[in-house]
Amino acid sequence: MVVKASVSLSKVNLGIGFDGRSFALASCTVFLDPALGEGFLSYGEIDYLIQSRDLTPQYNVTSLTMVLQYADQRIGYEDPYTIALKLDYVLKRAMPGVLIWAET
Repeated sequence: MVVKASVSLSKVNLGIGFDGRSFALASCTVFLDPALGEGFLSYGEIDYLIQSRDLTPQYNVTSLTMVLQYADQRIGYEDPYTIALKLDYVLKRAMPGVLIWAET
């Protein structure tokens, strides 16, 4: 969007969320099923879910994020790998920096 608007990347900071966005799905048959509700989880809560339920996150190549899906829940989030990808993107393009945020 920024590139289409002809804004120089030297004037853009990249935003990275330090929380996960969760969605309750209407059904679990297709990855892009509609969501019934949404919420936020901390990275610690996501890591706890992964460890306690022996879940395996998937890498989403389109959004460069991790996705965790179990039961009727889908959670999109950043992990150290995806954050490193985004930082590499910023450095290679000489962008001024990153902004981080988390819902509390």
